[in-house]
Amino acid sequence: MNEEATIVDVRFVRTRDGTWRVLVEGQRVEACEGSWTLSLAVMRLALAHFQESTFRDLPEIRAVLTERGRQRSLGHHDDVDYPDGTGTAMHAYALTTVRHDVQFAEQTNALTWAHVLREEVAEVLAEHDPVRMLEELHQVAAVAVRWAGAIRRRMNK
Repeated sequence: MNEEATIVDVRFVRTRDGTWRVLVEGQRVEACEGSWTLSLAVMRLALAHFQESTFRDLPEIRAVLTERGRQRSLGHHDDVDYPDGTGTAMHAYALTTVRHDVQFAEQTNALTWAHVLREEVAEVLAEHDPVRMLEELHQVAAVAVRWAGAIRRRMNK
């Protein structure tokens, strides 16, 4: 199953005559005359853009946001700006080692979530470009959410 999430752009646009238009991905879907209510057909269209896995991740994403709230309550505020400490030769070497471990695990059918997450973290640490670091950090977060979801599903069996 593909684990990508799709973000859907749904906009409510008020026209000059006071009616509402609904745009899904930039395409007019239906006029909602003076109302914010979407028809069932429009909702189905919007939901069709989301995959089942997107909704399955919601408990883990909620847990991450709850943890961030807990951290803030302990004084771990967003305005702290530590140096990144990434992009060193040591990190590049560690990434090579981790990739070899992952490749071996794949070849021997022994791949674990720990391998996958460790590789993503190693990729962040080896990076020095801020744009690439953000992309890699988002991948770390996505893998962590997927792993947490896998654990939750095992616990619920």
